[in-house]
Amino acid sequence: MKLQHVIDPVACIACEICIHMCPSSAIMDINGRIVIDPDMCDGSSACLDVCPTGANRHWIDITQTGRITPSEQATWTQLPEGTERSQDDERAVA
Repeated sequence: MKLQHVIDPVACIACEICIHMCPSSAIMDINGRIVIDPDMCDGSSACLDVCPTGANRHWIDITQTGRITPSEQATWTQLPEGTERSQDDERAVA
């Protein structure tokens, strides 16, 4: 299973703390939506504990679909079906 780290657009309050904490600059704001670029994410988990709402503790199985671009994530009004939430920081980065 290949997992991609994503942010819940409903839970995210766009405080941008995660953007500033990300050492690989993988988290960005696109038109007011905070998204993660899977090509830049290094899996450091530096963003996980700083999020006040836990909006960034979500992963999607992309084994069949392939990576989800930041532009596509920015159009979401909710997380896609099949997204899992975890308290576990030990996640695979796709």
